[in-house]
Amino acid sequence: MPDNIIPIDKLLDQVGNLPPMPRVVEKALQIIQDPNSNMKDLASVIKLDQAMTSLILRWVNSGYYSLRNKMVTIEQAVAYLGQRTVQNLVLSASVASFMNRPSPGYGLEKGDLWKRSIGMAAGARLIMKEIAPDKAEDAYYAGLFCDIGKLVFDVLIQSSPLGKEAQDKPFDEAESDLFGYDHAVIGAAIVRRWNLPNHLARVVECHHVPSHVEEPLRPLAYSVHAADAVMMMFGVGMGVDAMQYNLDPMTVEVLKWNDNSLETFYDRVMPLLQEADSFLQ
Repeated sequence: MPDNIIPIDKLLDQVGNLPPMPRVVEKALQIIQDPNSNMKDLASVIKLDQAMTSLILRWVNSGYYSLRNKMVTIEQAVAYLGQRTVQNLVLSASVASFMNRPSPGYGLEKGDLWKRSIGMAAGARLIMKEIAPDKAEDAYYAGLFCDIGKLVFDVLIQSSPLGKEAQDKPFDEAESDLFGYDHAVIGAAIVRRWNLPNHLARVVECHHVPSHVEEPLRPLAYSVHAADAVMMMFGVGMGVDAMQYNLDPMTVEVLKWNDNSLETFYDRVMPLLQEADSFLQ
């Protein structure tokens, strides 16, 4: 444990890697929370960002959503998916602007962190859809932000004299050794700064140790934990800590996974990641 731990708020301010909530997302959230608004209003806001519109249409037509008929307009997509799902996709597209950057301190190239976050979000949502459908969209949020703290630590890891030694252990352990807390704690702080619900921050904070979160939130935390491990298994955004991931032994039991679960995960999530990668190219 380091002698002089920098307070989290001070660390976020010093590093300067914490962006504001994207404006399009802010407007979309306002519309969703307004009881007098409608889906047409939401579609109109999304259409202001052509790149976001393109990506959402790519995703909704991917194998993840398994649609019978192709969606060709954002109005169709919004009407079919519903506000919460569209809200999550809007947020996913928006955060690409800062999560798409390379993170050399973690050995991640441009696009790696964003694609991994998309995979964890979609995977966690897919898992929760089976065991607690009403929590599926919360799982998406938590998965999307669980690694965002790496953006803050990246500059510090590059400049740290212990940076190379950190490659010999999982990065969450190395981060705690170097700074007193890991990227999950930083990610939770960012979620709180963005005024997202505190239960999402708690899931982000405990996604490496899901048994540590409060009992009602454990399925959510385990869904993100499992999605994180599967992304590592699939080789998505591994970085220099490679396969050094400690899977909680209760994961399979809590999530009620069976022999088909991993295959379903792959078949549904990978098309989404392929579209994301194509979009980045």
